[in-house]
Amino acid sequence: MTSEEEKEQLDALIKEFQNFLREVVKTEKVKKQMDEVVDDLLGPDTLLEPLAILRDAYPLYLEENDDKLTEDQKTVGGRHISKLMEMCDYFDKDFKDDKQRIFDLLGELEEIGEIPEPLVKMIND
Repeated sequence: MTSEEEKEQLDALIKEFQNFLREVVKTEKVKKQMDEVVDDLLGPDTLLEPLAILRDAYPLYLEENDDKLTEDQKTVGGRHISKLMEMCDYFDKDFKDDKQRIFDLLGELEEIGEIPEPLVKMIND
């Protein structure tokens, strides 16, 4: 291999490495932007209001629909209210920007069961 061929190979390798570094930088920028979006979505500015609407409306929903709901639905409703109160307290008083804690709380709320559609519609209006 001649020194010209070696130089061409080295130039090609350097260009490939530069392209790789550009992609890493782009990936890091995208990751940072995605982290910022997730932070916004999981923060009190985004979650507290809909959670508080549900927390405040749920007891009235249970009262107004008492004769239509099964005992299981009433029990689930009570558990939802307790979890919603815990979540609102977390965002109001104890917020530490702990994504894992927020994911855990949201998961626990989901595990209780589905929130009734009329209540979900309230937060979408």
